[in-house]
Amino acid sequence: MKIEVADLSLSIGSKKILEDVSINLNNKEFVGLVGPNGSGKSTLLKAIYRILKPSSGSIFINGKDISKLSIKSTSREMAVVSQFNEQNFEFKVIDMVLLGRTPHKKAFELDNKEDFRISMDALKKVSMEDYYNREFSTLSGGEKQRVLLARSLAQNVDILILDEPTNHLDIKHQLQILELVKSLNITVLAALHDLNLASNYCDRIYVLNNGNIVSSGYPEEVLTERMIKDVFGVNSEVSLHPKTNKLNVVYLSNSI
Repeated sequence: MKIEVADLSLSIGSKKILEDVSINLNNKEFVGLVGPNGSGKSTLLKAIYRILKPSSGSIFINGKDISKLSIKSTSREMAVVSQFNEQNFEFKVIDMVLLGRTPHKKAFELDNKEDFRISMDALKKVSMEDYYNREFSTLSGGEKQRVLLARSLAQNVDILILDEPTNHLDIKHQLQILELVKSLNITVLAALHDLNLASNYCDRIYVLNNGNIVSSGYPEEVLTERMIKDVFGVNSEVSLHPKTNKLNVVYLSNSI
């Protein structure tokens, strides 16, 4: 599945959030979106998964303009894990994950054994199968985030949109989740705040700043000391890690 965003602009009220943004994702590519808070990352993702309507520009999935597709049709191809919020749902964990099966069902069609199997398998992939009968509201923030990812996995799609997917997760589960997502072999667009995670898992990276794409390319092309200083206002040292052969970013005091 391919995604193309062409010349997309979006305003909320009188404030322009995105201006002439263009990005593309090739089939089965893991693409990262990085930038400081308020740069427009979440807004861009919300436009792609149709929560916000662009002021201008187009978004295509496999060459099809998503504005001409039904929401249900889009949901069969694209799943979303948005930034976690503290809203509590009075559902059991398994029921939360079963919601991921909704796009594949007819109106009023009940869940069946296959839906339950797929949902339990999704919980197992995020190491939450033992929690299937727990109330979702009783889970920690990190546990909830993993359940929401399981819901997206149960949706069985070819495109996954992730908005800060490692929020609320400890280091072990950050790595576990991104390893899992990488292994799915599907098209992934992920907003990430950790540049080292972006370097380790992304095939390509786009940098957003003040609603504009200011850099794009392979991690080694994008994650430079100059970019980090210009965009994030932080001094850094960027080097190749001898064991991972990936870029390693070390942040320095601005007095250094």
